[in-house]
Amino acid sequence: RLAREIWIGSFPNLAHKVRVVPHLVAHSGVDGAVRRASERRIRIAYVGYQHSLKGWSEWMWLASLLSPQHYQLFVLGNCSELLPNVEYVPVSFIEHGPDAMTRALKENAIDLAFLWSLVPETYSFTVFESMAAGCFVLTSTRSGNIAAQVSDSGCGLVANDLDELLAFLQDTAGVAACLERFQAQNKTLAWVPNPALAEELAAALPTRSPFRKPTAAELAGWLPGIDGGTKLRQD
Repeated sequence: RLAREIWIGSFPNLAHKVRVVPHLVAHSGVDGAVRRASERRIRIAYVGYQHSLKGWSEWMWLASLLSPQHYQLFVLGNCSELLPNVEYVPVSFIEHGPDAMTRALKENAIDLAFLWSLVPETYSFTVFESMAAGCFVLTSTRSGNIAAQVSDSGCGLVANDLDELLAFLQDTAGVAACLERFQAQNKTLAWVPNPALAEELAAALPTRSPFRKPTAAELAGWLPGIDGGTKLRQD
């Protein structure tokens, strides 16, 4: 959606020709979503690789302020900077498969996924992985497609700034009640590639006859430099 808005901003006369075709489509009813036991601490995770534009500094600030009595902190992904009271779970789709992050979120029972991108995302795999795991996503109004997906699906909080997010998280009873409602109502998702665009392109292509091996006469006609008396092998 963000890419569409940027494009239309530059070419408003073509707005009627632009449409959004999602990369993935959701199938509901998959088992294994996050379900928080009321007696355990709330689990919140920075999801993805460590980078300033992904909100790493904001995560460090938040991690220093959240009460370890109420919150258990994780980093799921690739990280070189260790923080106190934070558990680290290396996740690599290259080593562990394309669904590695969704499985890691489920296996570690992450309740809250921190996706605080400082630049507008035109896509973001991590938001779909977090949604597939049944996580409640925490993001900002600046995050582009992350904020759009969260707003459309109702699967999280789109905060105006960190102060608003911190105020939400410091009300631990409110967060626990929010998670209880969310996890009771939220349907788990499996994301699969959307075939719509490929099917449209295939339908628009001209029908071609099946490939056959050309005859020697046809080859001779295509290759005028070859002497007419030369025999061409067909094997």
